[in-house]
Amino acid sequence: MLSTVLILPFALVVWQTPEPWTWIYLAGIGLCLLASQVLLIVAYRYASAVTLAPIIYSVIVFTALINWAVGRRVPSLMEIGGMSLVILGGVIAMKVGAKSEEGEVD
Repeated sequence: MLSTVLILPFALVVWQTPEPWTWIYLAGIGLCLLASQVLLIVAYRYASAVTLAPIIYSVIVFTALINWAVGRRVPSLMEIGGMSLVILGGVIAMKVGAKSEEGEVD
């Protein structure tokens, strides 16, 4: 909602009504985002945030790879560096999370 309010002034200046078929894509995108949020909430019931965070941030890596495969756009060195940091951070978070869970007493 906040994004909609913040972008509204800019959208009003350059608004173009989308083609009818575009609304189908937009509805599909909206439904997929809704499903991802619902599934994320369900995932938090079964796993800790430390375990889920690397998986959630991996969307950056998969988005770049899909863009490369489908859009034929090769990732830049900056993007590859960012993906590497996301992967490294995920590995570190999972290792630290696993150590902290081992130390917990039920």
